[in-house]
Amino acid sequence: MPDSDGETLDLSSGPKPLHFTADSTRTLIVTVLPTGPYDPDLRDEDRYPFSIVLSAHP
Repeated sequence: MPDSDGETLDLSSGPKPLHFTADSTRTLIVTVLPTGPYDPDLRDEDRYPFSIVLSAHP
């Protein structure tokens, strides 16, 4: 929401509602981390694809 530091939507357990401001805008920043052992400093060819589906109705 305006003047906020943001909010976290933990989607690991399923869909969550995303509330919008009066002008119907939000900025969405996506961070995805793989489960299991993960070394962010390791520069390898492993990729972790994901998809996001936004719907106007739950």
